[in-house]
Amino acid sequence: IKKMEAAERKAMEKRGLPSTLNQNIVSKEKMDSLMKARGASMITQSVVTVGPTSSSYANELNNAAYKFYETGTKNINHLTKAMIWSRRSIELNPMSGYYDTLAHILYRLEYYEEAIKNQQLAIEKSKAENRDTKHLQEELKKMKARQI
Repeated sequence: IKKMEAAERKAMEKRGLPSTLNQNIVSKEKMDSLMKARGASMITQSVVTVGPTSSSYANELNNAAYKFYETGTKNINHLTKAMIWSRRSIELNPMSGYYDTLAHILYRLEYYEEAIKNQQLAIEKSKAENRDTKHLQEELKKMKARQI
């Protein structure tokens, strides 16, 4: 995937197209304060990607893994496959949400310590991404108390 993406980036640059997208992330608190400002209006933007990227592959893998988790299955073969997909999504794009998915799958597999470690990584990554960690911290408390 990385080799394909590198070749794709070169081809896009050759054609004069941007090879990466800049994403600006605004915290909920900042968005709320901006919306309270006088005369503020909300503008919604869509981002269109051209060609496959590792983040889209990673996102697809993560979503598929989480869908398996959401089914509530206890089938070790299905959960193991989901764990493999989740780990691969992290290899491609180590995001907080992907660590959260992995933590939940590991918890379901009863690998509690590893699940807690990955949930802590999700919180650290989320802080680095300037995202709210409240939900992740609540899930971590539930994992430690074995209440999921």
